[in-house]
Amino acid sequence: MDARLERMDAHMERGNELMAQIREQHQLNLREHERCEAAFNATRDSIRAMTAEIHENTRTLKDIQDGIKASNKGLLRVLDRLDEGFGPLP
Repeated sequence: MDARLERMDAHMERGNELMAQIREQHQLNLREHERCEAAFNATRDSIRAMTAEIHENTRTLKDIQDGIKASNKGLLRVLDRLDEGFGPLP
């Protein structure tokens, strides 16, 4: 009977050691998860900021493009008037 109790105690001790290792690994996993989550959130925030800047730059470029189109249109009108004033080209 004592041999059985000793074997049971040994198994219980081994089980307790394994549970302690599992708890330790679980804590390490939780810390790593928190670190990864913080890195992910920082990356997401950076991408959101870059996306907002891209949208703003796109609007600015559209405004510049509209200005260039208007300038070209005005220049072509001036050229047409000059062409009319000098008569047909030889």
